[in-house]
Amino acid sequence: MTSCFLKKKTNGEKDKSVDERRKEEEKLEEMRRDHQRDEPPEYEYPEVKEPTESAKKRREVELEKDKREKIEQGFYQMRRDHQRDEPAEYEYPEVKEPTESAKRRREVELEKDKREKIEQGFYQEHSDEDDTLEPIKSLKEEKTEDSQTMQERSPKSKHKKEE
Repeated sequence: MTSCFLKKKTNGEKDKSVDERRKEEEKLEEMRRDHQRDEPPEYEYPEVKEPTESAKKRREVELEKDKREKIEQGFYQMRRDHQRDEPAEYEYPEVKEPTESAKRRREVELEKDKREKIEQGFYQEHSDEDDTLEPIKSLKEEKTEDSQTMQERSPKSKHKKEE
């Protein structure tokens, strides 16, 4: 059924499409070869000449003109010399005191952080008052059983005994 609606090509038309395909493939192959070259293309870069004095002056005039326009538009904030040398009228800028509710919120936040760190084991919840040490008057006078056993266990003391 569908064959009656299709237009049949003659042999000349088929050959033409095959030739066109071959030409396209050859062009693509040439393009690939050109891209695969390892050598950089041989260019001769033009010499860069230094600008003449008149060109330098014109450039400076243009830059000054652009700068004036930008100052007028407000791109730059120009300060006068007397503004730079004068000290500030106040020592520090004003800082508003936090409100009572802000203080409470901060305290609650700090307590919450502290509880989290206690749970994670960063520091103890309560300090032991019994852990305080009395000041040592002299190292020679201080000889306890603990210090003697520590000396016996230390590796340096073992080497001394062996010699």
